[in-house]
Amino acid sequence: MKSTKEIKKELHEYIDEMEDEETLWMLREDMVEYLKKGVKEDNELTKEQELQLEEAIRQADAGETMSLEEFKKKMSTWHSK
Repeated sequence: MKSTKEIKKELHEYIDEMEDEETLWMLREDMVEYLKKGVKEDNELTKEQELQLEEAIRQADAGETMSLEEFKKKMSTWHSK
């Protein structure tokens, strides 16, 4: 298992090599949103995160899923420059 330091180094390398500006913007938006929500000090989920996870599990159990191709099409409309 990689250490936190190794994972950070690997992620930095991926980002440094990335040339796709749209993907970089998406990563930035996702990271900022993640940091805004925050993670509790003890790495427990917040109540909101627990509810979101429960809803995601319910949707998967109910078969409310989509193919990877459908997801890619939807994802392309989520982020804009």
